[in-house]
Amino acid sequence: MSPSLAERWPGLRAALGGVLPLLLPVPWVLEVKGCDGHGEPQLRTGVDLLAELPPASVAVVVLGLALLVALPFLARGRSPGRAALLHLAGVADAALLLWLGWMVLFFTIFEERTLKPAGAAVMGLLGALGVDALVRAGLSARAWWRGRQGSRTADDTSQQR
Repeated sequence: MSPSLAERWPGLRAALGGVLPLLLPVPWVLEVKGCDGHGEPQLRTGVDLLAELPPASVAVVVLGLALLVALPFLARGRSPGRAALLHLAGVADAALLLWLGWMVLFFTIFEERTLKPAGAAVMGLLGALGVDALVRAGLSARAWWRGRQGSRTADDTSQQR
């Protein structure tokens, strides 16, 4: 029996997630200090931006990314209902990572930040991880629903006899 569509290519999410650490030393934003926007422009890498976060936030990012990459592998071979729940957890995790990425890149008080191509690539990769999680959740939920419909049809047929 071939794997369902939601179970195929779990390495795709691992590949997408593996690109993110490669982008850490590349400049993500151009930052200008000061409220008036006349400060000295400075390029900020992903490492610089993560270093400003508290250690607990960095741990949430690292563990969240590891969980997001692991979930498609964990869902393989599970019942459709459990796979759908695991993929829904992936959707929530991807949404959290996308929100955290947005906050790190754009939420500033005394700085003005301009996005660089690597920062846009990070947001695009996080968005792609979210789309992958959403598609897998939808496909698993559809397989679960079809399995329920099939069992109901079988129960109705056996009761009519």
